Amino acid sequence: MKKILIVFLFLFSSCFAEDFHLFTRGIYFYEKNDVEWHINFKGKIPSFCGFYFILFNVNGNCLYCDAIFSSDYSEKPFTITIPKDNITGCYKSVIVGEEAVFDSLKLPLSDLDYETYGSDYFAVHYKGRIYFQTPTDDTYVLGAYKGHLKVFNEKGEVIADTKITKKQEKYDNLTEFAGKREITYSLELECRYFKVKNGKKIFVSNDPKKIFIPDENIDKIEWWKIPLLTKEKR
Repeated sequence: MKKILIVFLFLFSSCFAEDFHLFTRGIYFYEKNDVEWHINFKGKIPSFCGFYFILFNVNGNCLYCDAIFSSDYSEKPFTITIPKDNITGCYKSVIVGEEAVFDSLKLPLSDLDYETYGSDYFAVHYKGRIYFQTPTDDTYVLGAYKGHLKVFNEKGEVIADTKITKKQEKYDNLTEFAGKREITYSLELECRYFKVKNGKKIFVSNDPKKIFIPDENIDKIEWWKIPLLTKEKR
């Protein structure tokens, strides 16, 4: 009986590890070629009021803006279709809702080849390694909240480790590294929350092939001022 329980727990944890859940302030998509593409919300949304989803382009035009109601989308995802329209490039989406919503939604959301998550603050619900790129060549300071993290370069070598650095700022254990644009790094986490200090951000994914550096202008758009009821004519 004990052996059966151990096997069950192992299989359960292995299955759970395959699902990538992440709290982030921005979800970015890149449409390289003009195609019809889709955003699929998969998972059971626990929040009673659901969440609000806003999708816009680098011109500040809103492509989609509406509430996604609380429901169980595990078996049948809630799908948004973006039609083929002679427009390509970078898009950003923002989810307005409780942190529990992010723990429920399975990533990636889209069927595009490129989808990444950018912020200076993350909450991770995932057992595997996370990959990321930095938008500039600069020194990046990462903080693990009440935990630890390691940064690996493209060769798999440890280049930063909070356990070795032993620097703290309130509840965060800190470490730093010299980030280079277009280099894909990876993170090994022993914490749920981590942040990038000094107002900088990184772009992450659980699949290194999906990472890209978004057009910096899209982060200058004050999305909360976009006329949400006026969608772009496509």
